[in-house]
Amino acid sequence: MAHPPRARDIPPLDLCPRRRTNAALQQKMGPAMIRFNIPDMNCGHCRASIEAALTPMPGVNALRFDIDGRMIEVEGDAPAAEIIQVLDAIGFPAKVLG
Repeated sequence: MAHPPRARDIPPLDLCPRRRTNAALQQKMGPAMIRFNIPDMNCGHCRASIEAALTPMPGVNALRFDIDGRMIEVEGDAPAAEIIQVLDAIGFPAKVLG
């Protein structure tokens, strides 16, 4: 005869409608997009350096560059603070744009 499942064997049920709604919205919207201003980025070599540093980061799915506007958009769920830290380390101080 099988024993009934113990409490520790049952996965928790998330009853919070706010969290369920946020998770559903995130799935519909896809990964986040964060824009950064990088004042010292001004050429293709700068772009290549930034791309080489950010592409292997976990949570970075795609990069979009605007060299003339000195901005990049990072798609994914990598934390902005970690992205800024990597950019600082390679000589490109950056700040998040609203």
